[in-house]
Amino acid sequence: MTPSIKDQTPWDVGFYDFGRALVPGTRFFNPSLIVHNGANWLLARRSGKVDWHHLGQNSIVAFKLDENHKPEGFIDVVLLNRSYKDQHWEDPRIVWINGQMVLSYCTFQIYRTKTYSGAHQQVAFLNDSFQPTNVWDPVYGKNGGSILMNEGNEKNWIFFEHDGQMMMIYNTEPHEVVRWENQQVVEKWESPAFGWKWGHMRGGSPPIRVGDEYICFFHSSTKWTEKKRQYHMGAYAFEAKPPFKMKRMTRKPLLSGSQKDPWTEGLPLVVFPCGAILDSKKYVVSMGINDYTSAWIEIPVKALDSLMK
Repeated sequence: MTPSIKDQTPWDVGFYDFGRALVPGTRFFNPSLIVHNGANWLLARRSGKVDWHHLGQNSIVAFKLDENHKPEGFIDVVLLNRSYKDQHWEDPRIVWINGQMVLSYCTFQIYRTKTYSGAHQQVAFLNDSFQPTNVWDPVYGKNGGSILMNEGNEKNWIFFEHDGQMMMIYNTEPHEVVRWENQQVVEKWESPAFGWKWGHMRGGSPPIRVGDEYICFFHSSTKWTEKKRQYHMGAYAFEAKPPFKMKRMTRKPLLSGSQKDPWTEGLPLVVFPCGAILDSKKYVVSMGINDYTSAWIEIPVKALDSLMK
């Protein structure tokens, strides 16, 4: 059996304590990180239990963190639903782009007669209080101009800023990066991924610029049981200029999902990185654990660099 994430690595790992926000029937997982007004903030997916649907009703909450990763207080991010009943928001990724907090997430409408409308990518532009001033439905790939206009499911889009421009990692494997201008994709670059043996690489944390590279933490999954999967976390570097080619990566998982961590029957084994910041000489990565709770890991820059070939 895979050991707890705390026992898989020599680095500091811990679980977020959500305190009074953690009411019965509620879980917080798949969180992202951002530095705002000198403090670290965690934006997490809140899953609230409902009797009529196994997914629960999901929304996004912002937690202010102290220097020990402990939430000090929280704010509901009241996203605009445009009159869709029972709308669900999940898996936030938050970044600064040209001085603006930009929150991307997966959203869909839950029906009481079937599972859901299909996974849709949406973007909210937030003010200093983590409230949306505008919401955008990007049209790219299978994503349509509203929740109900998709041609297929879209998940794990990763936005970032490059030289004052809005960029996005659309795919991790192969590595596809696009540039947005006036809410239209105007350029696209694609390069191969290589050497990962633990399932298909998928989007994780927004990239961090380090010199002439960007560093990303990603997830993948392999079969665990007949119906459930085990997730893994790795890291890769890509060049900080067109064509944004993937240069090097970890050759084995940094962490893997474990039953030794908070888990309940029927859920997969998950480590799902959605946020990362560079804090002095270490990366701080936030991640969802087993679709049940959230954790952080501190990875020394030099240690990660030594693992990426």
